[in-house]
Formats: sequence, structure tokens, C-alpha cells
Amino acid sequence: MLTILTSKQAPWDEFRPLMTKLIGMFEGELEKVPYGRATLYDVKVAYPQNLEELASAISQIHGDEYACVIRGELIDPDNTLNIKRKSNDENPTFRDFACPWIMLDIDELSGVGLLTDDDRFAKIESILPPDFQDVSYFYQWSSSAGVEGWDVLKIHLWFWLDTPATTDFLRTKAAGEGWTVDHQVFKVVQPHFTAKPIFVDMDDPLGDGRCGFRYHTKMAASLSDYQEPVREPREFIRNPGVSGRQARLEQKLDEITGSNLNYTVISAAMSYAKMWGDEADYNEIYQLLEERIQSCFRSSSRIREEMSKLRYSINSALRKR
Repeated sequence: MLTILTSKQAPWDEFRPLMTKLIGMFEGELEKVPYGRATLYDVKVAYPQNLEELASAISQIHGDEYACVIRGELIDPDNTLNIKRKSNDENPTFRDFACPWIMLDIDELSGVGLLTDDDRFAKIESILPPDFQDVSYFYQWSSSAGVEGWDVLKIHLWFWLDTPATTDFLRTKAAGEGWTVDHQVFKVVQPHFTAKPIFVDMDDPLGDGRCGFRYHTKMAASLSDYQEPVREPREFIRNPGVSGRQARLEQKLDEITGSNLNYTVISAAMSYAKMWGDEADYNEIYQLLEERIQSCFRSSSRIREEMSKLRYSINSALRKR
């Protein structure tokens, strides 16, 4: 199944949000207008059965500047209009499910010195995880590919899977095995942008070569099993020989538990910032907080997820010192 979203113009939107970039010359300067921030979508579903049918479905929306794809499955299939893209709150609209395809987003890969497409694809394929070696794929160059040369390679690779996989499994496996691709796409409602860019007062440097096939021996990838290592919770030991602000910091760290995590972590960060002032070491407080969160959860992916969610809040707390 392929879930296709089409952005709608909400009452509070001045324009209908674009799901692609505008690229062009404005007053003699090359400018790129980023993707729009849509909040409402119409939903439709395609049912490709193999790589060619997946490519066909993506190609059909390649020219639709309001369309994108997500991995999630619509919870209420009878309600497909003006849907919000939510999966983790109290009223989710999409859920994870075993999906028969995967898109690998390769970003910021050096293309310096690579003069031909064959050279570029050889470099791209050399960094693919083992499960995707010698597997055919459908590709889409990113919006800015070729616009300012080829020193940086950015591309989306679509693979068919011989066994469907959930987004949660892919996220955990990619993190655990260190896949050198963008892990943001391994989220239930993360947009997979499929539309070609809109060029203003300039031609598309790729012409008709923005997407296509690269055929290899296998037509589907076989994902190896992956079992996330189980961490034993670390014991957090307070230092009884300290007093004053350091004792206050250790008290705050000791208050961090799996419940009310956001408040206690920010409180500890602010206590640390007050203790050290302008000499505060951001890396040190991150390490202290990560060690404490490790004592709350066994799952490595849960620890990474919590640290990722709290990173902005921690930075805000430190800036307020």
C-alpha cells in the first residue's frame, strides 16, 4: 500500500501549500523557496505489487506539486478529506503498519570529481546498507540536484521489499546498523516528497533525467533480522560529598524518572546552567542527562528518541541562564 497525501488550503493559509520547491533567478540571484507547511490533506491510496508498479504510482504524482507520500496507514479509511498528519498524539490519524516498500534519502554525499551519471550512481550505491546491495531501485534526484553542479549528491531511492516492514522496525534497524542515510524518513507521517521542482525563469538542468530505474540482479530487497540490544539500566549514584549548587544539580538529576520526563530534564538543565554560567559546557550536560535517561529506559531507540525530543527544550533552558 502507498499512502498519498495532497495538501489543501486551510482557512488560515494565505496560499495552498506546495509540496515541492520553487527554484529560480530572482533579481539576478539563485533562490530556492522551501516546501510549504501544510496542515490539512486529502488522502488516497495506491496498491502497487512490485517495484515497477511502485515506480508507476510515484511517476503519476511526480508532476503534482501538491502531492507527497507517507509510510503511515490511515486509521479511518472512510474519512479521507481534510485530514491532519498525526500519529503520536491522543487523536492520531495515521498508524504504523508493515509496508512493502522503502525510500532511502541520501543527502549531502560528496560528488566532487564525479563527471558522469555512472560515476555518481556507483558512489551512491557504494554507501548503501548490505541489504540493498545489488538490488534494483527507482530513483528521483532531489529538487536542487544539478542546479549548482554536482559537488553534492542528493537523491531518493525507492526499493521494493520481499517482506513488508514496519516503520518502527526500519527506524530501529537503521539506527542500530548505522545506515548512512537520512533517518527522518523512518517516521510514520514524515512526508516523502515526490514532486519535481518548479523552475522560474530557468530550465530544469536535468530535463527528463530527474527520475528513472537502475536495474540490478535482484528486484526486491531482503531485510535481515535485527534485534535491538537490551541495555541494563544504569544505576545513578549521587555524590554525597558535595554541597551548594552542585548538590542542587545532583538533586535535580536524581529527580529524573520515566514519568514527567520533560519537566525534570529541563529543570536539571537550568540548574546546571545556573551553576556554571557562561562556562556551561553543553556537551557535559547532554552527557549527564543522557546517562540519567539511560537509567530510566532499557530500549536504545527509546533513549535516542527521548534525547531527540528534549534537545530543543534543553537548548532553550541553557539559553535562559
